[in-house]
Amino acid sequence: MSPSIMSPTNQAKHEGEDTTALRERLEGLPQELYNEIYNWTFTAASKIRFFYELRFREEEPSIEGADSSIETRIVRNRLFSHLMHVDRASRTQFAKSHFGQGSILVTFGWNDLIEVLRAVQEDHLPLLRLYVRGERCDELDSYRQQLFTLRCQLRGFDTVEQILVFSGLEKVLKDEFDGK
Repeated sequence: MSPSIMSPTNQAKHEGEDTTALRERLEGLPQELYNEIYNWTFTAASKIRFFYELRFREEEPSIEGADSSIETRIVRNRLFSHLMHVDRASRTQFAKSHFGQGSILVTFGWNDLIEVLRAVQEDHLPLLRLYVRGERCDELDSYRQQLFTLRCQLRGFDTVEQILVFSGLEKVLKDEFDGK
């Protein structure tokens, strides 16, 4: 009987057996090959992650002038992957590639910024390249930049100055993601 027509009870049992068999096969591999599979599994591709609340918006934010090769690299409103929840060792490894290694996170407005800072594990914050835009996707002027930084520090995000970036997003997207 194919898995698609098994009863739910038999399908769950079958999947459990598959997981056990897979684990046994993986543990029987040479260590170098096992390490390669582990590293490949827990390494994220660099992405442009947009994080924003939809309920206050009439349309999704976008970056003016971004071409289709950049648009295809944008992931919207998915801050975390299920691979962040496997175990402590893999979480650390995955976070380094998910948040670092060329990935960019873009928030739109004060509320979105605070949501991200609260959600990201404290020891993962230094990995972020966090671009902060206004609610209308615009760059913040110097007064609002200082205000955002100060408000973050008042909320206990002391090292936020090291990760917040307020300008140059379009150039970075073009230089790092255009045509890749």
